[in-house]
Amino acid sequence: MILCHVDKIFDDIPVASSFDLDSKPAIITDNHSFAGYLHSFEKQNSVLFFDNVDQVIQLADKNSSKKFLLNLGIPTNPLVDSRELLMKFFNKIKPYKNIEVLFANGWDYYSGKLYKTTTTRKELIVNRKDLYLEAISTVGITLNRIHFWICNVFEVNTFKRHFHPADVQYFSIYPKRMMVQQCKAGLDVYRAPNKSVQREWHFLCLNNYDKPHRTQLVEAFRNNPNLKDKVLYSYLNPQKAELQRHVDGIHDPDQLTEWQDALPHHIPDSCYFYISTETHFDNEKTLIEINEDKFDNPVQGWWSEKTFKAMYYELPFLIVAPTSTLKFLREIGFETFPEIFDETYDNIVDSHERLELIKGEIFRICSMSKKEIHDLYYSDSVQRKLKHNKLLFLDLERDTPYNIFYNYNTPEMELIPHKEFVHFYTTLKNYE
Repeated sequence: MILCHVDKIFDDIPVASSFDLDSKPAIITDNHSFAGYLHSFEKQNSVLFFDNVDQVIQLADKNSSKKFLLNLGIPTNPLVDSRELLMKFFNKIKPYKNIEVLFANGWDYYSGKLYKTTTTRKELIVNRKDLYLEAISTVGITLNRIHFWICNVFEVNTFKRHFHPADVQYFSIYPKRMMVQQCKAGLDVYRAPNKSVQREWHFLCLNNYDKPHRTQLVEAFRNNPNLKDKVLYSYLNPQKAELQRHVDGIHDPDQLTEWQDALPHHIPDSCYFYISTETHFDNEKTLIEINEDKFDNPVQGWWSEKTFKAMYYELPFLIVAPTSTLKFLREIGFETFPEIFDETYDNIVDSHERLELIKGEIFRICSMSKKEIHDLYYSDSVQRKLKHNKLLFLDLERDTPYNIFYNYNTPEMELIPHKEFVHFYTTLKNYE
């Protein structure tokens, strides 16, 4: 199969990036799913670039024995989806049965539903699942030519139910992005200290941009004398200047992607547990405002590198995130830690109540002695879960679906000139 990137579909069909929240209806040709992929790692003749889809059609027509996968995207904002544009596109490629279509969003896919909210009512405006089903069924393109690679467990479950036998997979760019940035920073694959090492802090909590839930936690860390020497935390860009704090030096905010995933290893080495303060905490996220109308995008089944860091750095975790985030993590195989934390917070819909319960767990754990949490961290059950989560995280990186077009885990990797990547990925491939 050949992966096909296109700059645009047709001259008269608008295109956009997955991140264009205020775009007019369009088809996404830039899905931002290649964080960490290098051109030098491409398998020979497996990744091609085109100006438009007509060029793909011409090549596919001449090579009927080969399969071509059109790499498109899914917008973060469901208002950008268009049934009419999708139908026009499907009608164009339908006769060429060796062309398949990939719709990917491995970055920010909060939900396929969008609601218009007023003071008196909440109205469903877009349901992506229905929109895509209508476009596909109306044109009559077969589902075995359709692929959905998306970073949202709830949406994966929904699409698997309704789009069988389409290829539907959980796909996140964050594991690959994290590993590549580790390598660029000159870090080896992380391994946690052994039991003989006494750690300094109860919790690690990393925060960048200002969010109300982060501010409330940081103020608790700052103002409670029982937490000051128990929680190692950062807050890089708070609105309240007095809350700003760094744990690994001051970084250029314009180079965020170069350093946020490459935490110096001595920092997680010094902490027993981790608090993930996710991008969103409320179950309803206001995605966009147009002419004073608010459009809400419910967040469920999505998380970012902020949570994956707990898996990679082998730390039991609390997650300050929307309801059921722990539940969705468990659905794809990760294990959580009810032997350490009261995880009933994950079931609470009210945001204030959920945050108060999480804060209560932080206070409770911080009241425990270093010996108690050391023994708890190194208990057999916790260590087994940490190793399991680490391997599952690495599998998400090693088995990311785009890897079939690249040489990250193949013998040909040895021929690639970026020797630091070869060394890192050889270690990663053999990690057990």
